[in-house]
Amino acid sequence: PVLSLTGANPIETICLYAYTDPGFTVADNCDLNPTVVMTSTVDTSSVGSYEVTYTATDAAGNSASVTRTVNVINHDPVVSTPPAEVILSYGEASLSADVDLSTFFTDPDGHPLTFTAGIDDASAVQMSFDGTVVTVSALDLGGATITIGAADPCGGSVSTSFTVTVNVTPDLAGSVVFALRKAELKKETEVASGNLVVNQAYADDDDHEDSDEEDDDHDHHHDEVHYELKLDKEVTTAAGYFLKANAVQIKKDAQIGGDVYANVLDNDGDILGSEYSPVSVPVFVNLPPFKAAPAGSDNITVGKNQTVTLDPGDYGKVEVKDKGRLNLTGGEYHFKSLKLKKKARLRMEAESQVLVVEKVKAEKQSYIGPADGAFIGASDIILYVAGEGHEDEGKVELGERSQTFATFYAPTSEIKVKKDAQVTGALYGEEVKVDKEAGLALDSYFGASGAGLAKLVAWNEPADLEDPTLPTDFALNQNYPNPFNPTTTISYALAEDGQVRLAIYDLIGREVATVVNDYQSAGRYTLEFDGSQLATGTYLVVLTSGHQHQVRKMTLLK
Repeated sequence: PVLSLTGANPIETICLYAYTDPGFTVADNCDLNPTVVMTSTVDTSSVGSYEVTYTATDAAGNSASVTRTVNVINHDPVVSTPPAEVILSYGEASLSADVDLSTFFTDPDGHPLTFTAGIDDASAVQMSFDGTVVTVSALDLGGATITIGAADPCGGSVSTSFTVTVNVTPDLAGSVVFALRKAELKKETEVASGNLVVNQAYADDDDHEDSDEEDDDHDHHHDEVHYELKLDKEVTTAAGYFLKANAVQIKKDAQIGGDVYANVLDNDGDILGSEYSPVSVPVFVNLPPFKAAPAGSDNITVGKNQTVTLDPGDYGKVEVKDKGRLNLTGGEYHFKSLKLKKKARLRMEAESQVLVVEKVKAEKQSYIGPADGAFIGASDIILYVAGEGHEDEGKVELGERSQTFATFYAPTSEIKVKKDAQVTGALYGEEVKVDKEAGLALDSYFGASGAGLAKLVAWNEPADLEDPTLPTDFALNQNYPNPFNPTTTISYALAEDGQVRLAIYDLIGREVATVVNDYQSAGRYTLEFDGSQLATGTYLVVLTSGHQHQVRKMTLLK
């Protein structure tokens, strides 16, 4: 017999598909209908090479065979649509997302697919998986990589991945002042950049009241309104940023560079942007996670003009005396409280998180920010203040002419920024009060402008923010007029705070009058002295403060 295969040899068939053989033809010069037997090893459930053998036998017992090779093949699943990055933002209504893996994979052979999923780092993102849908939820700022795969029943597989980023929604991250209940900016405060936001509306059980005196020329029919966001005279804000609160008050000569969002707006200033209403409150939900941890028991005191360096760890009360320097090497620190005296400096050498249990008080001309030469900026530093303890202890206070380059997050505390203080970073508090002539600029730890990224330029630590109106020397000026009868003016200058005594003596050293005996701040002082009870003659005016001492002569002529 002569056997001929119909169709291709070898031939391919798809795994798990039924195999149908194309067949054969047979001819024999004696037997019109030879017997043909087919034997097959084909197993389409498994990829491999198989044989189908045909054997023909005619009536005379002659036989012939032919073999067809059958290759069972499989095509791996493919990524038909690459998954996109998932972004979960604090400030938004939802902090979770579902990702259906079936939308990313297809199988060229039409096989059903099974899916897998895994996460590389669960510190910021929580992942759950039901076999088809991955659910990711935010735990903290940061991110993770989710690796996903698809497999078919024949051993084919493919994998890909997507990232999950947890950040803060841009409008919230762009806030230089974010208060839960109330924010107030006093006269001539300059906001160089950043939004001003108060999250909640006034409630009857709120204990804050409008304590400010109204301007004489202000309409008193507004008095019953509780303004959550108040801007005093001559406050300025930058273009490109907004104000948003339930009720906003803007006083005379204030200039608002951007838009204002409010349900109630009392405006006596100049709004260069647009006005929008209504506003939903709370403005933002799902606020950034607040971090807290127990403090240690070891108190740290940095003496006057001394420098101390601390590694990350748990500490008790931390105090830096006048002109002292506390250097933090970077990482996470747990303090019970933090106090910076006059011209003291808290300097971070690397990205730092400082968790404070009670309060932070930074006095006049203090500094909080990167160390000189550090490759970080204000957005790499955050202080979490829990505000535990008595009510008056749960505070954050940044003193006069202090300089701060950091974010403060104190959701149960009041943040107070004193006169002429400068803050670059962000202030998140239950209430935020900014005194007159202060300056604010945005560089938030919660922003996307570079937090946690290596810097190419080393930090240039600023010098103390001096008050140009303050004297630099201790001085007692000559009284005027001199000679005098019976009154004269005495003036003096103090370069430093201290106990001050100004007294009048006769020429044999007897004290005849005490003019000043008090603790006084640095500054210039002028007073009038009445000599009507003294006899004509020459007297000594003696000024003493600490180790400093000056004397002037004056003459009384009657």
